[in-house]
Amino acid sequence: MPESIRQLYKTSAAAPMLCLSQGHLQRLKDSQGGPLIEGKHWFSGPTPNSPIRWDVPEILKLLSHRGQARRLADRELLAAGMAPSKLQEVG
Repeated sequence: MPESIRQLYKTSAAAPMLCLSQGHLQRLKDSQGGPLIEGKHWFSGPTPNSPIRWDVPEILKLLSHRGQARRLADRELLAAGMAPSKLQEVG
């Protein structure tokens, strides 16, 4: 039985689906220091001019998880008497 085929989207379609600008989506790639991993969240084409394709459901899962982790960390910092607004995100 074959695996289901992923629905991948060009940047121009994926960015609005994620409520991100195209530039911000590009900056989230691992090659730009972001959390999106090539081969899992985004796929380059066979040539340098090929469009990047994005796995929107996988990206939504990752961004949701990171948001939940950030909110949990903020609550823990507040409980410890620290202001989360003074911290910077790393990685």
